Amino acid sequence: MLLLALASGSLQANPLGTVFTYQGRLIDGGSPANGQYDLQLALFNVLAGPGQVGRTLTNANVAVSNGLFTTALDFGAGTFNGTAYWLEIGVRTNGSVAAFTTLSPRQPLTPAPYALFAVNTSASANNSISGSYAAASGGYANVSSGFASTIGGGHNNTATNEGATVGGGILNKAIGYAATVAGGNLNVSSNDYATVGGGFENISTANSATVAGGYGNSSTGVRAFVGGGSGNTSGGQNSVVSGGAGNSATNDLTTVGGGAGNVACGLYATISGGAFNTSCGYAASVPGGYQNAALGDYSFAAGRQAKATNQGAFVWADSTAADFRSTGINQFLIRASGGVGIGTNSPVSALSVNGTADFTGAVGIGILPAYGLDVNKQLVVYDNDLSFRRSGAHRWRLTTPSAGFEIYQGYNDSGTFVNQVRLMVADSGNVGIGVNNPGLLLDVGGRMRVRDGAGSAGLWLNTAHFAGAGGVADIAFIGVLDATRIGFYGNDPRGGSGWGLTFDTSDGNVGIGTGTSYPGSKLQVVNATCDGNNWNNSSDRNLKENFKAVDLREMLARVAALPISRWNYKTDPNTPHLGPVAQDFHAAFDLGADDKHIATVDADGVALAAIQGLNEVVAEKDLKITQLEKRLCTLENVTMKEQESQIDQLRHRLSALEKLLAQSSNK
Repeated sequence: MLLLALASGSLQANPLGTVFTYQGRLIDGGSPANGQYDLQLALFNVLAGPGQVGRTLTNANVAVSNGLFTTALDFGAGTFNGTAYWLEIGVRTNGSVAAFTTLSPRQPLTPAPYALFAVNTSASANNSISGSYAAASGGYANVSSGFASTIGGGHNNTATNEGATVGGGILNKAIGYAATVAGGNLNVSSNDYATVGGGFENISTANSATVAGGYGNSSTGVRAFVGGGSGNTSGGQNSVVSGGAGNSATNDLTTVGGGAGNVACGLYATISGGAFNTSCGYAASVPGGYQNAALGDYSFAAGRQAKATNQGAFVWADSTAADFRSTGINQFLIRASGGVGIGTNSPVSALSVNGTADFTGAVGIGILPAYGLDVNKQLVVYDNDLSFRRSGAHRWRLTTPSAGFEIYQGYNDSGTFVNQVRLMVADSGNVGIGVNNPGLLLDVGGRMRVRDGAGSAGLWLNTAHFAGAGGVADIAFIGVLDATRIGFYGNDPRGGSGWGLTFDTSDGNVGIGTGTSYPGSKLQVVNATCDGNNWNNSSDRNLKENFKAVDLREMLARVAALPISRWNYKTDPNTPHLGPVAQDFHAAFDLGADDKHIATVDADGVALAAIQGLNEVVAEKDLKITQLEKRLCTLENVTMKEQESQIDQLRHRLSALEKLLAQSSNK
C-alpha cells in the first residue's frame, strides 16, 4: 500500500482547541482503496528514524471512498510549536487482528496543525532572506536565497535561484532560474523558467515546463505541460496532459486530454480521454474509450479494447469485453454486434445498406478481406438483384423471383445474349442445375463430372439429418479407388472400414469384400469367384481351420431322414424347386450361420459325406455277399461229393442185385 496524504482544516474562533482534521489518499494494490480501515498515527520530528513526539493515536473504522479519507487527530496542547513534524501512519482493514502495516514515507503535516501554533505568534517569523534583492513578504520559516528571489508567504518555502518565486503555501521549492511555484504544498519547480501553479506534491523539472495544479503531477519535458488532476506525467518536449489521473505523455509533442491511466508515447500521438488507453505509434490517435491501443504509425483505435497494431490501421470496437485487433497495414475494421448501418439507423444484420454502394477494392465485414468482399456476418440486399459484370451489360445476376432463388446468366464471354437460369433453388429447398423446376433435392438436367481433388473423387453418404444431429457422419463413400477402379467404401461405426465393393472399369471385374486387391474374375466375393459360367467356392485348406472327422453312417442316416419336397418361392410362384428347407437342414446338421439359409458348401459337404457313408454300407454288403457266395460254393461242393459217393454205393448195390437176379434166372 502507498499512502499519499493531505492535512487540512479550518480554524474556529478562540478559544482554539487541539483537534484538527486530516485528509489523505490511500492506494491499495495500485488502485484507490474503498471500504473501512483502522488507522494508527504518530508524530515524528524527522522524516525517517527515531524521534516520536507525543502519543500514538488509533482511529478505528475510518471510511475510505475512492482512495480518500478524513479523520480527526488530537496530539494534545503544546505539541505544535513551530517545529516541522511528519506523520507516520499504519493501516489495516477494519476489524482485523493483524498488525498495522506502516506506510512509507512519513507525511509532512500541513497546514492546519501549524495554524494552532500561529495564533500565538506574530505575522512573520524565522524567514531567511539571503539573496541580493530577495524578499520574503510574510509567513514562517521561508528561505529566499536566490538573487532577486521572492516568497510571498506561507511557511517552509524555498526560493534558491535567481528570479525564483514562491507565491505561498507550504514546503514549496522554486529551485530553477526564474522558476515559479504559485502556492500549494510540497511542490517543486527545479529547472529554468519552470512553473508549478499550485496543488500538492507536483514537480516541474525541465526548462519552461509547467504543472498548473492538482496532486502528484510531474512535468519533466522541455516546455511540457500538465493542467491538473493527479499522478499525471508530461515527459516529452512540448507534450501535454490536460488533466485526469495517472496519465502519461512521454514523447515529444504528445497529448493526453484527460481520463485515467492513459499513455501517449509516440511522437505526435494523441489520447483525448477515456481510461487505460495507449497511443504509441507515430501520429497515432485514441479519441477515448477503454483499453484501446493505437500502436501502429498513423493508426486509430476507438471504443472498447480496439487494438490498432499495424501502420495506418483504423479499428472501431463496440462494448464487447474482448480484444479486437488489426492484422495488417491500412485496414479499416469495425466490430459492431448491433450491426453497421449505412443510410439507415436500424441495421438488421452485420451490415445494412440503404442506397447504392460501389466497391473498387477488397472489403471485409466481420473478417479480414482476401477477396473483393469478405463477409463474416449476414448480408441483406433488399428488393434488388445482385449483379456481376466486367463491362457493359450484366453477365451474371443473383435474383429472387416470386418463389425461390436463381443464378441467371445474361451474356457469355463472347458477348452473346444467353438469357438462361443456370441454378434454381425452389422454396421447397430443391436445387436445380440446368432445370427450372427441380422435383428432387438435387435435380440435374445433364451430365455431371466429379473431379479428383485433394482425395479421390466421389460422394460421401451421411445418416445424420439436415441439421447434422443424430445418425453417423460419413457412413459410406461412393467414388474413385484408383486410376481404373471405382467402388463403395464403408465406414462402419461399430469398428472397421474399407472398400466393400469395387468395379474395374478396364476389364469389368467386380470385387465384393476384396478390399483394395484387384478382383481376379468377373465376380469375386472375398475368395469365391465366378467367370460367368461356373461358380467356384473358396475351398483352400489354408483358409480353413478346426478340422474334425465326421460319422459318415450318421450323416447318411440324417440325409435319409431329411424331408425332401417340391416347392417354389413366394416371390416366384412359376418356378418349381426340389430340396429341403433351411430349418430342417440346420436342425439335422447344425451347419451355416442361421436356420434361414443353406450354404452350397454345406449342401455339397453333406452330400459327399452321405455318399461316402453309402459307399461304406455298399462295400460292407458286397463283402457279406462275397462271403456268403463262398460258403454256398463250399456247401455245394460237399453235397456233390456225398451224392457221388451215394450214387457209387447205389451203383455197386444195383450191380450186385443184378448179378443175383442173373444167377437166379440161370437156375
